[in-house]
This record gives sequence, structure tokens and C-alpha cells, in this order.
Amino acid sequence: YTGTGSFTARIGLNTFTVRDINGCTATTSINISQLTAGRVSTGSQQNVAAVTNTENSSNKFNISTFPNPTINEIGLLVEGKNNEKVKVLVMREDGRIVFQTEGITNKIYKFGGSFSTGIYIIKVTNGTELRTIKVIKALR
Repeated sequence: YTGTGSFTARIGLNTFTVRDINGCTATTSINISQLTAGRVSTGSQQNVAAVTNTENSSNKFNISTFPNPTINEIGLLVEGKNNEKVKVLVMREDGRIVFQTEGITNKIYKFGGSFSTGIYIIKVTNGTELRTIKVIKALR
């Protein structure tokens, strides 16, 4: 099972339960000391779930998208040192820029709800580092 979704977290102990289509559930807890972007992912075994806290103890600059492919908007998670400035640039395959913004790390950016179908290239920079990822916008 693979899926995406959102949840509301608060500072302190948070418990999350995931239920699959067969009714199987898995529960996990995470203690949050500072609110940052977070994601829930399922493991390869049935009834396994993990919560990734993106306080990112290694401070590595990383990006990920969800869902990919998508039929609606694109979610982009940018991880790195706390409040590090980043630039986000989204281009079509032909190089035309369709979206750009500036922000900070450890944040989820959402965009692309009005994009046409196709392949999009997302480039995120934080000073001298660059990360690139491709996203597919599919038909509804």
C-alpha cells in the first residue's frame, strides 16, 4: 500500500493510525519539539508505518515530491538546515518557466493545480547547492 495524505500535528506526543483498504491498521507515535513539515510513509510489509520527522538531524539539503505522478497539485518537501533560504523553479520539458518562488527549508510548497499534463522539472537551490527532480502531471 502506498498513499499520501495530510495530518495535523502539535508540539508534544502525537499518535497516528493508518488503515489500509483491507482494514489492517498500524499505529506510530512521534514526539515533536518544534513544528516542521512531516510525512507519513508505509513500509513494504503489511501493518508497517513510519513517521519521518523532517527536523533533519543531518541538516542535509534534500527535496521530494508527492504524489508523483499527480492529477492535481504537486507537493514539494524541501528539507535542510532550519530556515535556510531556497529558490524553487518549475519548468516544462521545453524549458519554459511555469512557477517560481522563494522561501525556506523544512517547508511544504504546493503548486501546479492548473498545470497541463506533461513532465515538469523542479529545481531547488539553497546558495550553492542545487537539487532537481521530475514530476509527471497526468490526465484526470
